[in-house]
Amino acid sequence: MTNYSKFPVEFYGDAEQITPVLSKGRCRIFYKYENRNGTYISDEFAEKLIGTLPYTPVKGIYDE
Repeated sequence: MTNYSKFPVEFYGDAEQITPVLSKGRCRIFYKYENRNGTYISDEFAEKLIGTLPYTPVKGIYDE
């Protein structure tokens, strides 16, 4: 059984197409403080997340 998660993605600038099925870009993956799904990310925890993220690949299928 495949488990797919759906969540909104906000891109910064344009994605660079590497191949017909692979693109590279920058996106926002979390919001600090209260989120739409009822969770809360504090300043301290956000800094920990940010420290682990640079150049971390995220795989997904983007469908406008």
